Amino acid sequence: MSSVPSVVNFFRSLLILRHHLEKIFLAFAYTCRYSTYCCRQKGNVMAKHGDVPDLSEAQIEIMNVIWDAPAGAGVMDVWKALAAKRQVARNTVQTTLVRLEEKGWLGHRDSPTGGFIYFARHPRNSTLRNIVTKLVETAFAGSADDLVMALIQGRGVSKQEARRIREMIDKAERSKS
Repeated sequence: MSSVPSVVNFFRSLLILRHHLEKIFLAFAYTCRYSTYCCRQKGNVMAKHGDVPDLSEAQIEIMNVIWDAPAGAGVMDVWKALAAKRQVARNTVQTTLVRLEEKGWLGHRDSPTGGFIYFARHPRNSTLRNIVTKLVETAFAGSADDLVMALIQGRGVSKQEARRIREMIDKAERSKS
């Protein structure tokens, strides 16, 4: 008779264990569904620009390095490119890359040598187009003329840049005709 309560306790323990395993399984299944959803949403596919916050000057500098590396770039690659222009800490570069990924600007994949290779989730041309559009709308009250005048008077343009600008204007005028 003393074995009956122990058998009952054993089965009761099995039921409790089953209940806990079901909870764990459901949590795991939810996590898998969520991460699959996130991977589909945030995978290597280019995302819409409205989904991400604006870039700071330092972030644009890092994005330019990433955009210039079609296969992507690691922390050291980005750090070396920036360090050639100005003094910057490797940890600052790494932190900024992580923040850019969190904001949706970058994705990453494992590097065969360890670490991550970061890649852009937004193309350079449309990103720069959006930045310039916002700049024209806010700083120049919607006037592209004022933007061009500020560029010419402030920085100036080389003969080659002036030629390319004229070609782009001619092309834009022909396409509107």
